[in-house]
Amino acid sequence: MKEMIQTLLKDRILMDQFMRNGVQFEGVSKVQQRALRAVLSNPRQPKDNYFFGGWI
Repeated sequence: MKEMIQTLLKDRILMDQFMRNGVQFEGVSKVQQRALRAVLSNPRQPKDNYFFGGWI
């Protein structure tokens, strides 16, 4: 999942396709992808201000 998020943040075109359900990532469930779309599309969060914090 971490690599998927990093890839999306680096590639704006891929991010747009993912947000329109045009891209499915292997090994990540549809529920997880739907949850990630919900987080990334949160209108309260500025679109260019993403932060990924890892858990230890």
